[in-house]
Amino acid sequence: WRARGIFLFLLLAVGCGKDTSTTPSASSARQLLDALHIDNHPACADQHYIRTDWLPGWKIISDCQNTRAKVLIAQSSVGVTYTNSKDCTVSKGYWTSSYNDKSYTSASDLDIDHFVPLGEAHKAGGCTWPSEKKNSYANDLSNNYHLIAVDSSSNRSKSDRSPSDWLPANTKFHC
Repeated sequence: WRARGIFLFLLLAVGCGKDTSTTPSASSARQLLDALHIDNHPACADQHYIRTDWLPGWKIISDCQNTRAKVLIAQSSVGVTYTNSKDCTVSKGYWTSSYNDKSYTSASDLDIDHFVPLGEAHKAGGCTWPSEKKNSYANDLSNNYHLIAVDSSSNRSKSDRSPSDWLPANTKFHC
């Protein structure tokens, strides 16, 4: 069920806020979902997920900016300001959390969430990956849905639960 929940969540979420003409209907999504049979990876059944194995810290991407800073910069609807003249750590901007549909101007009010929790990637086979691949996945900026700036409270409520176990208060983000 866990993998099926992730599949359904991603299948529907890719249409959020976009042209919905290519988003499958609920009945089509259900048919696709019913045809999908994914189990947790057998090698991962007995391996405990440890977050720091995946994300010991945000990776420095360029100069002094880490993954967190890059996500905050990309997702702010206005130019950001920094905590000092080195432009390393984002201080202010304007973000709307998809999880509660509220706006924030202070970066310290936000977490960067892994849309698909790292614990789910671990169970789906990521437990077999070397440390470098786990860290690369945890810091991946190539997909706009992978890392999202959201309010800290909602993200901590979500924790590492899958979409089949947790959905945000903002029903518009359920799609």
